Amino acid sequence: SSTLTLKLLSHHLITPPIAHTTIDWSTELSQHFSKLPQQFLPIRTQSLTEAQHILLTGATGFVGAFLLSHMLQHVSGNFKIWCLVRASNSNVAVDRVVQNLKKYALWKDACGWEERLV
Repeated sequence: SSTLTLKLLSHHLITPPIAHTTIDWSTELSQHFSKLPQQFLPIRTQSLTEAQHILLTGATGFVGAFLLSHMLQHVSGNFKIWCLVRASNSNVAVDRVVQNLKKYALWKDACGWEERLV
């Protein structure tokens, strides 16, 4: 109804805007993981040390970026991460993944990460 619309509009005009803050997404994610029951916690990185190939879906999304970053930083060994990405070729796909990691300030230059992405 028009009354409801006017009421919502007036609320937004009267309510002061929320101050812009920077969010530390890594801390946010860690806090949420700490609240999960044991059976829902992420796989321990030690169990991935023998992996040669890891399949990751959603690497261009929010959660996928943090999963990928965590694997690249904390999983040791010689492995490739296969990311399913819609793209015209593999170079464009890797670029999309890298740009997504940069968007959340998760990308680290000169770490050899790009060579692990397929």
